[in-house]
Amino acid sequence: MPPGDGELVLSSGAAFKGSAALANPEQLLLAAVSSCQLLSYLAYAAAARIDVLAYEDDAEALMPADAKPMRITEIVLRPRITVAHGADPGRAARLVERAHRACFIANTLDADVKVEPVVEQAGEHAVEGQ
Repeated sequence: MPPGDGELVLSSGAAFKGSAALANPEQLLLAAVSSCQLLSYLAYAAAARIDVLAYEDDAEALMPADAKPMRITEIVLRPRITVAHGADPGRAARLVERAHRACFIANTLDADVKVEPVVEQAGEHAVEGQ
């Protein structure tokens, strides 16, 4: 699939003497996994008529320096999801796993992809998912 019409300016990561001001392939891979999870989740939530007010992900990719061959070995997604008052946060949390199974980017990777969600109802306490 061709990229969008805009120019994408990249660098290697700062650890490889690249520019920290520019995106690098590792960050793009992490963004692809995170955004695939987000979009899959929002689709399932919409079908379940769960009103998602906010979704933030504190995602990280682990690339050990001693990994042979050099590779990302693990990706951890930590979505913090806020659903509307009246929505069932437990049901919303269960949809995270369905979305994870549907994410074709995560399914393509050899690295372990873990999802550690926290779901909260607006004005209530958070519920930690799977």
